[in-house]
Amino acid sequence: MILFLFVFACCSNGLHAQTQKPSLAEQEDALNEALYRIGAGDVLYISAGPGAASDQAIVRQEIVGPDGYISFDLIGSYKAEGKTTDEIDAELRGLLSTFIVDVDVTVSIASFNAKRVFVLGEVARPGKYIINKKMTILDAVAEAGSPTLEASKTRVRLFKSGSTEEASREIDVNLKKLMEKGALDQNLVLEDGDVIFVPTDRLSAIGRFADKIFKPMRPVFVVGFVLGLWSLRNF
Repeated sequence: MILFLFVFACCSNGLHAQTQKPSLAEQEDALNEALYRIGAGDVLYISAGPGAASDQAIVRQEIVGPDGYISFDLIGSYKAEGKTTDEIDAELRGLLSTFIVDVDVTVSIASFNAKRVFVLGEVARPGKYIINKKMTILDAVAEAGSPTLEASKTRVRLFKSGSTEEASREIDVNLKKLMEKGALDQNLVLEDGDVIFVPTDRLSAIGRFADKIFKPMRPVFVVGFVLGLWSLRNF
């Protein structure tokens, strides 16, 4: 009986180990890779064939060139830049299906090497953007959909990324002067890791604050106003 319980416990532990869910960190890494958009310098691992795990599969590690393209057997040049691994997987499967019956494709990222900048704050699409050429502040802000109506274009900050404390610095940028008067001295060239922050205009910030304060009180004001009208009517 004891032997049976010991064997049962070992089998249960083994089954638990096999069916154990990936950790939160592993799930987050997988999600980040699925959402990540490929840029120049990234290295892709690609396996394609009639069953990607078979001996007949074409297996390559391809570096995304400065133009955003990779070269792959049978299809030649293919633009990978700006796409997720799932999108590349689906497109390669469609292109290779002309040459390989029941083609199976696996695409993953072997190395993250693309250069990126971050545009944050009051822009239409805040986020990170690939540097695929010489990129300036105006280029990056345009990529992010331009400043919103609530943006303070005279108080933009550029946080320069550098390997030393001296190289890492903060620069004031007058985006309004650049956009409206063509002040090219404000249109600085960006480097990998730079961050552009477009703050909220002071009046807009005050308006938002006031809205947060008074919005919960609006029903009270409405009720008071209605009661006031009713009192005047019956006066």
